Amino acid sequence: MEIVTETEKLIDEKLRALLKVDKEAWTLDEWVLGLYSIYRKHDIKSMPSDIWLQVVNDASQLAEEVRRENYKPVSNEEGVLRQAVKMFCWMCCFVGKYTHEKAQDLGVNDSIGISLVTSHSSDDFAGGDETYSKWIVLKFPGVCPVCGNSPCLCPSYAEMVENRKVDPRYEKFKGEWSKNIENAKREFNKSENTKDFRTKSLNQLIKFFSDIYGGVHLQMNLDRICFHLLEEVGEVSDELLYLNLLKQYQEDELDKKFKPVFYESKGRIQGISPKLDEQVNKVSAEKSGEALGEALFEFIRTSNIENLKGELADVFSWLCAVLHKLDCLIKPGVVKDRPGSFSFSRQIENHYKNFHGDFACPVCEKAKCDKLCLLKNLTAKILNKKNKKLSS
Repeated sequence: MEIVTETEKLIDEKLRALLKVDKEAWTLDEWVLGLYSIYRKHDIKSMPSDIWLQVVNDASQLAEEVRRENYKPVSNEEGVLRQAVKMFCWMCCFVGKYTHEKAQDLGVNDSIGISLVTSHSSDDFAGGDETYSKWIVLKFPGVCPVCGNSPCLCPSYAEMVENRKVDPRYEKFKGEWSKNIENAKREFNKSENTKDFRTKSLNQLIKFFSDIYGGVHLQMNLDRICFHLLEEVGEVSDELLYLNLLKQYQEDELDKKFKPVFYESKGRIQGISPKLDEQVNKVSAEKSGEALGEALFEFIRTSNIENLKGELADVFSWLCAVLHKLDCLIKPGVVKDRPGSFSFSRQIENHYKNFHGDFACPVCEKAKCDKLCLLKNLTAKILNKKNKKLSS
């Protein structure tokens, strides 16, 4: 007999209330809860990298559909939109696990997951619980996080912005753009603005990004936008890889000997910002000896997690770019109105439902995906590939 944890009871209770609401009005965080609830039985035992590999898989299949120019406007047929829906689901499952579970529910083997669950953002002008929408607003406070404007002005300085790490001209603009970003953060620090952002429906959140980057999207083809999406998916993979390596080093107790490693590494960085120096000096002033090494190691680990949250925000922003561009590409007459005609929330709803129209896994048709469902699906895929190979 399966033991139902308090966390599972709480998720189920929230979901029952949520299912009474039209899914068109669901926020991003509500979709995270809803989709994670379907696959929780599988994901609760999975490592972070295992779940993210599913995102990588669906992102690569999305890219394949872009290459084929398969722009069908419905998610129940193979195409870019269907793959976007599936990719979004796995993104929600990844975030859902680490925003809804408690550390004790994850098991000792998932130490990376425990770090994600127990960490809190340092530059927290938004306040509140750790959620996907919070990570997004921390990265995108109503403006582009590079030029500090909405609409984004980066295309006017395209070459400089793309090479901003090495282009000396960037420093001339950086000061003014940084002020714009800080002003935007102060605006979002007002409780009504933060609440308004978090209560935006998923479709409104997609529009939020098209308002900032719509002009940029018009200058790019869907292939190029997809390349950016794949790049950000890879950036999340990088951060997970770093977390895994840090975990191994900590298990080998190298964190206690980390002090010389840290300062040698810091010395290799050109142009240390005053803010980074200030944070490092604060850590150094409070500890000494092995304890300082451990504190500096923890500083690197928490910085790694903050980077991960920022990259997750970037993945969502570029997925929104794919959807916005796709909507512009759909030919007149294929859907009722254009542009802005397809609702991504409706596409997700239409995909994740059973024969009776209830919110569920589309394969086993259960509200909580059957434990054998993914195995059956996996077996069918392997056999299909084997059959193609033997038939060729």
